Amino acid sequence: MVNRLRTEVLRSWEGAANLRTEWNQLQEASGCEHPFTTYEWFDCWYSAYCKPEDVAIVLVKEGDTLRAILPGMLIYQIIKGIPFNVFSYAGNGHSPRCGIISKKEDTEANKASLVAIWDHLGVKINLVTLMSIDAGSPTQFILDNLELPHLFLHIEHSFESPAFDISRGWGNYLGSRSKKFRQRIRQGRNRAERLGRLTYNIIPNDSVSEQDIERLKIIDSKTWQHREGSGLFSTIENGKFYKELLKTFGKHGQMILCFLKIGDSDVAYEIATSFGSKAFFLKYGYDPEFNKCSPGLLIQSYLAEHFSSLGFHEVDLVGEMSEEKEHWPTHKREHKNYWIINKRSLRGRILSEEIRSYRLLKKLIRMIKPDKPKNKRIGFQALPETEEERD
Repeated sequence: MVNRLRTEVLRSWEGAANLRTEWNQLQEASGCEHPFTTYEWFDCWYSAYCKPEDVAIVLVKEGDTLRAILPGMLIYQIIKGIPFNVFSYAGNGHSPRCGIISKKEDTEANKASLVAIWDHLGVKINLVTLMSIDAGSPTQFILDNLELPHLFLHIEHSFESPAFDISRGWGNYLGSRSKKFRQRIRQGRNRAERLGRLTYNIIPNDSVSEQDIERLKIIDSKTWQHREGSGLFSTIENGKFYKELLKTFGKHGQMILCFLKIGDSDVAYEIATSFGSKAFFLKYGYDPEFNKCSPGLLIQSYLAEHFSSLGFHEVDLVGEMSEEKEHWPTHKREHKNYWIINKRSLRGRILSEEIRSYRLLKKLIRMIKPDKPKNKRIGFQALPETEEERD
């Protein structure tokens, strides 16, 4: 059965241009309820963050039919002082969701895409990294059931991503939140209106102008995200990615840019996207001079109400839970970052043995001091193992 499938690795993004239609058809058939594995998303991402010579996109085909896509890149990474040749999923901190693109439950093609990494690139690949994999997704199922003796699976990090249900309307949702949360919105609005007229400006992606980009740059330059290097324009790469995303993202994910103004001043921005009946808050920032007005809370509550009025059922806050997000969610989704370590390589064996030793040390600590906090760190992150390794 497996012999029916053939695999190949594209080493340039330009080589994927003729796959655009098939790519999006496969993405739609995957059952993914987000736009982050569409061709358009990667068209923006690869051009901003991946050197042309590092592109490595695994394709699985049956005859002329595309069965699976694993968008990746080849990078050189130092871990615990050891250099590794890594096949990394084509994503980073600006990629909310990742996963192999295939028809839902096509486990045969999914597995073939992973095996192809070593079939085509050889034992030079010491490590494969896949981040932000949805718990319960076909990609997670394949990873957790990948029975190849030369591979060692490690969950490098796991986290919960918050979302909230607006299917019963904004009023019902807001009424279900804490009194303190509602009060913060009212207080922020009152404080802002004492400084000037409070207005919002929603701009769909087909209307974003260069003037709007300049407005974004000015606000972004004042944010804490910009100072820490994660802002929209903190780096050339970030600027290129978000500028292209805002202007060119296709019908498979409608981008929305929103500004909050107090008087004549731009105070905050939010970049959001929609897909099906869901909306996603991707990136926001605000001028800290207006911090007492809770500008981030104001712009997100305005947009959530806007999406609710349009009939959307859910807003996904993407990323990990944080203090800013803790009052919003009605539910959460678990995500995991996976390492697949190649034990055929010396570097892979060293890393896998270090992880095994660390896990054993954790287990011993729990036996000696069972009340010791579980998030204590000793070298590697104190993170969950697979079910098999817990037994």
